Amino acid sequence: MNTHPNSHTPGNARRLLTLGWAVVLLSAIGCGWDLAGERETAELTVVSAPEGAQLFVNGELRGVTPLVLTDLPAGTHLLEARRSGYRSYVRTVHLFAGQKTLHELTLEPVRGLLLIESEPAGAQVVIGDAHRGQTPLLVHDLRLGTYRIRLRADNYFPRELTVNIEGRTPQRVYTKLESDTASLRIASEPAGGEVRIDGASYGETPVTIDRVRTGEVLVEIMRDGFLPYQRELRLRSGQEYRLDADLIPLPSGLTVSTSPPDARVYINDQHAGESPLSLTNLAVGVYSVRVDRRGFAPQERAVELASGARRIEEFRLERTSGTLVLVTEPAGVEVVLNGERVGTTQAGTSEVISEPFTIDYVAAGEHRLQLLRAGYTHRPRMFELEANQTLSLHERLQRRFVPDTRVRTGERAGEVFTGVLIQEHPDGSIDLETRPGIIMTLPAEDIRSVEPLPVR
Repeated sequence: MNTHPNSHTPGNARRLLTLGWAVVLLSAIGCGWDLAGERETAELTVVSAPEGAQLFVNGELRGVTPLVLTDLPAGTHLLEARRSGYRSYVRTVHLFAGQKTLHELTLEPVRGLLLIESEPAGAQVVIGDAHRGQTPLLVHDLRLGTYRIRLRADNYFPRELTVNIEGRTPQRVYTKLESDTASLRIASEPAGGEVRIDGASYGETPVTIDRVRTGEVLVEIMRDGFLPYQRELRLRSGQEYRLDADLIPLPSGLTVSTSPPDARVYINDQHAGESPLSLTNLAVGVYSVRVDRRGFAPQERAVELASGARRIEEFRLERTSGTLVLVTEPAGVEVVLNGERVGTTQAGTSEVISEPFTIDYVAAGEHRLQLLRAGYTHRPRMFELEANQTLSLHERLQRRFVPDTRVRTGERAGEVFTGVLIQEHPDGSIDLETRPGIIMTLPAEDIRSVEPLPVR
């Protein structure tokens, strides 16, 4: 009989098997496994501010917050929350078997960097409805999204921009503001002439005048021994202008100037030129001087010239005309005033109503206005205009009913429609004016053909 301690007797085998299972059982308990051989789990609830963040557990997307996870194994896990416009949130959590845990997290919004610059610097910056400072300005607290930026500076037109903040990459916005005034440089030959703009003195030539009001201005240069220099200018905002004037020495004779300038000057009923006008080598005597300018009352006076005299006659003309401002419906209308074609109205933002059409220097009194456009009629209109009056007229032309389209829904008499095509709808139906002011809609499913008609 074999009595070696390691002999494989049935009793020894049973004892070894029992000892082995005990070791396995103790190992399983120490590793967090239950008696059934399954790993124990924990429950994790994750909420975020704001909600709607994607939650990744150990790199695997598990859902969107708020989220309850009931099947997480006990142990350490890596949590990551992601939401567009916010920084990613990363944390580790350790869970024990059977534990129920609430994890609250706050996502930080991603903010962009924006540098705003302008020419000139110092412009006031408004983002949305909030004043943020002056250019150059660095803004570092803007969340992602689209913003309206407004810039304002004295003597410049305001400017509005739109910028889209997409991430932390720094963005630069630069804009050049447009001046709402003009700059005027005036020189004369010879120099030293007094400069007047609309009667106000601005020093002597040469001179640079900044921030001159825009629009029509009258520039005058006065210097002893020289004819007054006058020039009407139309200045536009943000523009620089240069005016070089050759001053004319006073001759022995007669100088005629008018306000406004460019009047026709007649000496003894003979046309002599336009004002300002200088005449030399005139014989001694009495002259009849008459000035005439469209839209102003003519003036006439007798001027006596002595030998070698330099006589200056100034005429301030009185306006006897007015201004007609015309708006037509529709635009594109030819304007005839007192039988004379004076222009065509132009379409503005609306093709239905024209831009204002201005006719200046219309003589005071009664006038006949006629408007012409193909396909429309207009009854001529009489109107009265007074001196210095600005008269605004809004004229509507009557559209003539001229059929241009035939629509067939069948071949019988009652299935053919003729009229003016008003509109074709996206679904294929048609609005047709069959009689003046009578519009019918023909469904697309009933229409067999649409035929254009010659329009005479």
